[in-house]
Amino acid sequence: MRSGISAGLLAALAAASASGHVTITSPADDGAGSLREAIAKANADASVTQIHVGRGVGTITLDSALTYTGTQPLTLSGEGVTIRAADAFAGDGLIVSSGDADLTLVEITLDGAFADGKAAANGVYIPVGPDASGMLAVTLDRVTLINHGLFGLHVADQLHNSPAGVRLTVNESSVTNCGIGALDYDGIRVDEGGPGDIDADIENTAIDANGGDGLELDERGPGSVLADIDDTTFDDNGFFNEEDLDDGFDIDEQGPGDIKASLEDVTLNGNLDEGLDFDEEDAGDIDVALEDVSANGSTDEGIKFNEEGPGGIAVDFEDVDASGNGDDGIELDESGDGPVDADFEDVTAFGNGRDGVLLLESGEGGIAGKLEDFVASNNDGSGLTMIADDAGTLDASLRRASFVSNTDYGVYARQDASPPGRLATRRVRTHDNGEGDFELDNVERVEQ
Repeated sequence: MRSGISAGLLAALAAASASGHVTITSPADDGAGSLREAIAKANADASVTQIHVGRGVGTITLDSALTYTGTQPLTLSGEGVTIRAADAFAGDGLIVSSGDADLTLVEITLDGAFADGKAAANGVYIPVGPDASGMLAVTLDRVTLINHGLFGLHVADQLHNSPAGVRLTVNESSVTNCGIGALDYDGIRVDEGGPGDIDADIENTAIDANGGDGLELDERGPGSVLADIDDTTFDDNGFFNEEDLDDGFDIDEQGPGDIKASLEDVTLNGNLDEGLDFDEEDAGDIDVALEDVSANGSTDEGIKFNEEGPGGIAVDFEDVDASGNGDDGIELDESGDGPVDADFEDVTAFGNGRDGVLLLESGEGGIAGKLEDFVASNNDGSGLTMIADDAGTLDASLRRASFVSNTDYGVYARQDASPPGRLATRRVRTHDNGEGDFELDNVERVEQ
């Protein structure tokens, strides 16, 4: 036919138009009933919104990328099917979605099968165009991303800095052994540029043993990062290059906007840089709640938050363990004019390479700390260090706390401004700290 489209394909398009659904019947890389043919149907017909791979299809081995260019939301479901890169695979990713469409993957394994000498590729690559708007939704539901030389999943909105935001939803999935073919490639990376937020909702998922960060959310320009993480692991990430180690979970927010995150029942253990690393630059706050979280055994800090510019750090930690890390167990560093407001309950920082907990504020904001049922012992610095530089004030309380066998002090607190700061203590146990139990500089201790 003059159009170049076969009669069979025209018939299939007509059937798909009626139902919006295409079923895959062949494991072949192309041809009748293949996944590649189904993607072509979706590209040609906006009514195609669902592609289903039946259980009996088996493994689909690809020589080149499956590229979806349609603009309609697309769901690709697989009943456990494996889509694997061939030895001679060529392309940016096994699945590339370039039409600024919402994309949902269900019950699929994407195996990059990366090995030395093989071209590195992404599992899923989503380059966002300059005219994208609203919230681009990317969903992984019972998906496995494994053995990818580059990213397991990369949403790239900093190519054109579009007005769009990104909504990432991950459920009952696994992201493992990605970022193993080149420097600075992560299990999952969302890059958002221009106005727009990153909104991430992740639960019941393992993001472990990736060469770069397990998860990196990078927001530049006006916009915030919002993250809700539940029952998820970020363990043993960041090993690809000893000169540039990476984190379990990394958020970078530049420009006006906040970092607001909630993590419950989460582990961030054994990462080769920080376990949890949140950086906010320019105007905006870091506002984080952690419950039932462990950040143990990482090479650098277990938990590190850094806020620069107008804005503060507010944290609510309950049942958090940050122990056995190479640097501080927990570090909250605010270097603008905002406060550090730390509410700790049932927090442990044991056996870290420097301080158990470091609260540092430079500027006019000061430190407000409420620490209860708190243990910071056997650290190779002080158990707790609080420093309010410049015009900031320190007003903190310790209740049912223990500081034992730290190399430096049990508690070190300093305030530059006048009048002196205040440290209220009740039922605090201290002994065998190398330089002394309390070292207070321009801070008065009040026993309650």
